[in-house]
Amino acid sequence: MSDFLQHYSLRDEFLTIWSRTRLASMTLDDHSQAGSKDSFTYWIESRLDELGSIWGGSSFKFGVLSRKDTEEKKSDAKLSYSETHGWYSSLGSTAEAAFIQVRCFVTHVADWAAQPGSHQGLRAPGRGLQVEDPLPLPEPTSVGDRRSLQARTAAGSEIAAG
Repeated sequence: MSDFLQHYSLRDEFLTIWSRTRLASMTLDDHSQAGSKDSFTYWIESRLDELGSIWGGSSFKFGVLSRKDTEEKKSDAKLSYSETHGWYSSLGSTAEAAFIQVRCFVTHVADWAAQPGSHQGLRAPGRGLQVEDPLPLPEPTSVGDRRSLQARTAAGSEIAAG
């Protein structure tokens, strides 16, 4: 099979496994689970790397992550830790609260990407790709700072779903 067909096959597999419905009901363990090759973050970072790589840097790029190293870490104003997870403190006071915000971002981007002509909202000024305010901001489904959610979404998203 040609690279072109393999890439489409990989994309289709991702869209089948990570459908909009599954994204909306994704659990924290579905999102990130240390050692899993089936988690959403593993798919985005590793399994889809032939379609565009986001390798490198910290796993904090996913907002909340499952920790392989369970050594005690101190939380601070920027990063928070539990025994099992790490997350950006601005996303919430617990891993679950942070994940709810991340899931909201992911489903927002998936909804936007499903819109006809959505690619026209993409622009690449200087370094990096940005998404221009594609859709009205969804309401968080649970506890969270709505203003903070709006500011982060308006600043763009690192996650692109097809």
